[in-house]
Amino acid sequence: MDTAEELAKIFIYQNNLIESSIDGIMGCDKEGTVIIYNKSLENILGYPKDEVIKNMRYDQIFPVGGTEKFREALGSEDYGGKNRLFLYETNLVSRSGDNIPVQLSATVLFEGKEEIGMVAFLRDLREMRKLEQQFADQAKLLHQDKMMSLGRLAASVVHEINNPLAEILNYIRLMIKVIGRGHLEPGQVEKFNKYLTMVENETSRCSKIVSNLLAFSRKSETEFKEIDLEDLVQKCVMLSRHKLDLQNIQIQVRMGQGLPRTWGDFNQIQQCLINLIFNAVDAMPIGGVLTIEGAYDQTRKGVVVKVRDTGHGIAKEDLPRIFDPFYTTKREGKGVGLGLSTVHGIIERHKGTIQVESEVGKGTVFIIRLPAS
Repeated sequence: MDTAEELAKIFIYQNNLIESSIDGIMGCDKEGTVIIYNKSLENILGYPKDEVIKNMRYDQIFPVGGTEKFREALGSEDYGGKNRLFLYETNLVSRSGDNIPVQLSATVLFEGKEEIGMVAFLRDLREMRKLEQQFADQAKLLHQDKMMSLGRLAASVVHEINNPLAEILNYIRLMIKVIGRGHLEPGQVEKFNKYLTMVENETSRCSKIVSNLLAFSRKSETEFKEIDLEDLVQKCVMLSRHKLDLQNIQIQVRMGQGLPRTWGDFNQIQQCLINLIFNAVDAMPIGGVLTIEGAYDQTRKGVVVKVRDTGHGIAKEDLPRIFDPFYTTKREGKGVGLGLSTVHGIIERHKGTIQVESEVGKGTVFIIRLPAS
């Protein structure tokens, strides 16, 4: 093989390498005129090759002020060293005038000490930005749903702690009055001990309820760790107890012995169970029985949590859409259809599943399956 043929093969190989790159590649001479422009960059910007190569300067694809910022970054030491840029994010202007977010890496080319041009590698960030926006929207909906649940919980908690606080106040006033009379009789000391024990127990219970409500209300970062399901269920029941009592709903909790822990975000799984408890409450306006069961699924090596009510049930035609966003079977003003959609999204993100079984007039059961830790 002669030298010319070998050089031709190398040239074809290099050209194919540039053209087949997933990233956009652009090369410029020392005046800034584009001399290399691959297919990926053509797809990103919309300019055809024959319109760009040797006809356009690289600064023509930057928005107003963008070229100056790019040159300043390229000349600084901040992005990989002088005359080099690494993973610099900016916008480019497409042929149709749209701003395209890109991640750009570039280097100035030298021959000896003389600058002969520049090469840049560009990655389209539009799909990533879209995913980021979807994630932000999901987080916003999750928080919105949580605030709705929090409002309902707060109203219930206020009533639940009001009665014991009134009793505590009465006992304290009674003890102050008796002490004010002077000497305490032995029988009164015994009574005081009983009063103080009751005050301690009720204060501790109120404190736990408020602590759980505050923990639920915090807008915390997602934190995956081991979750004790029995502890989580008890906290959900504690927060919902007064609401259940008000609507004459009996609560039964049956957690299997030696239930393994699951892996996930405590706050989000708690939000799921609170949502399902509220759905059960709404389904039993004249009272009923709410049962929460936890068990180990030996076959699937996971945990199963069932939330069962004896309410009015869900119509067969509604069941396929029950987890759709904004779909609700409740009458106007009673729900916006975010609750079950949020629950479904959370369980999916925890690599679990949720199913519903229901019959009109006989109640509903939601079945959550989560992997064991």
